[in-house]
Amino acid sequence: MQSRRGASAVSRSRDRAQDLVEYGVAIAVVAVVVLVAMQALGTGLAGVFTRLLAHFSGLG
Repeated sequence: MQSRRGASAVSRSRDRAQDLVEYGVAIAVVAVVVLVAMQALGTGLAGVFTRLLAHFSGLG
């Protein structure tokens, strides 16, 4: 009986560890996606501000 309880505790511990690894991988993937999106958005916004600055410079 004692060995079944021990095996069950080890199984739960492994399940928790696997869950933590899966959460870590998911967070890493989300972080990479956010970084790539921010780079693309930043480049696009820089172009918008450059065009606005050129437009306002031409008015003066």
